[in-house]
Amino acid sequence: RKMKPISISVHLNGTPINREHCHRHLGLILNKTLTWDDHTSNVCSKAASKIGLLRSFRSRLSDLSIRLIFISSIRPIL
Repeated sequence: RKMKPISISVHLNGTPINREHCHRHLGLILNKTLTWDDHTSNVCSKAASKIGLLRSFRSRLSDLSIRLIFISSIRPIL
């Protein structure tokens, strides 16, 4: 049996506070169902864009340089 969602309005000094789908707190993205989906998507897209940039420099940089760039700029995201 499916339960009906409870609608609660929250006010602060008479101003209504809007309900948000997701919220970033201490580097984590929490959504209204408390799953990791939004956070995982965000981390993957950030890492993919930096890996793509690193791939474009692959032919011009040494393996050591590529490794250092990966360790310093991509690994902290993951």
